[in-house]
Amino acid sequence: MKWINNIILIASLFVNMDHTTAQTYHSEALQEAASFGKYRAIGVSVNAANRLFVSFPRQNTDYQYGLTEIVNGERVPYPNDEWNKDGDEQNHFVSV
Repeated sequence: MKWINNIILIASLFVNMDHTTAQTYHSEALQEAASFGKYRAIGVSVNAANRLFVSFPRQNTDYQYGLTEIVNGERVPYPNDEWNKDGDEQNHFVSV
């Protein structure tokens, strides 16, 4: 019988919980964060600090970066330009 009381208590906590915090950041409108033109993004991630990261495949001769952070709508190589250049796997991305 004690476990039933615990279930009822937990259920009542969820029902009475204030849901306004989750809705504070909600928007019905979609907003474009960045545009990549001819480059095809294959991975998108947002971290806890709300930083946006996007990865791209190495597929053409006009390849630029494997991993970027989007800053003010622009692709910025992450962690830097050197890591996104061709080179050995100790100091460069081989595949993202």
